[in-house]
This record gives sequence, C-alpha cells and structure tokens, in this order.
Amino acid sequence: MNYDELDAGIRETVRLLRDNGFQTTDSGDGTGPGSTLRPWNKQPHGHIAMVCPPSELVSTVDAVAETLAQEAGLVCVPQPPGAPLEGEVVVEGSYAASDPVGLVLVRYVLDRMWVKT
Repeated sequence: MNYDELDAGIRETVRLLRDNGFQTTDSGDGTGPGSTLRPWNKQPHGHIAMVCPPSELVSTVDAVAETLAQEAGLVCVPQPPGAPLEGEVVVEGSYAASDPVGLVLVRYVLDRMWVKT
C-alpha cells in the first residue's frame, strides 16, 4: 500500500491497523474530496473502514478497539448524540445479507489524536 496516497491526517492510523493485520478498504480525514471511485462516501470526520468474515465481526470490532487503545491511547465509546470528545472514537460493525462481508468502521479518528506512539 502506498500510504502517501491516503489523506495526510489518517495515514498513521491506517498503517497501525494494517500492521496489526486488519484489512482496511477506505479511509479519510474529513478534509479531502472523498474517494474517486465512491465520491458519495465522503465522511465529514476521520474514518477508516475494514472488512472481515461475518463470523469474525464482533471479535474484529473488539480487536480494533483494543489495538487503538493499546497502541494509540484512544478511548472507544458508544456513538454519542453528537461527535465524541477529543481522543474518543467510535468503533462499530455491521453486516447485510445482500453483501456478505463484515464491515468494521472507525469514526471520528485522526492521527493527531494519538495519546502515545
């Protein structure tokens, strides 16, 4: 993967997750134009999407949250009514029968939020 092609504000978090074995598929720091393949997928905040087998969805969500906590010092929280506090991220998973893969999404994350490196 060429990390220089990723949005600057999310590169190191993507690298961290990939180095820990997670299959990232999309990311952004909330400032770029969005994916050229999927421009409708632009998020107004930092995000990283990953896929996994549906049978491993819950354990993968937990492992992503644990990796972000241990390696970057980020706190994973349930989705609040608005955006979480600085240093807090939301890690969630979903599955749809029409697209049989597990989708893991980390939202509200940016490299500058790391507490430790």
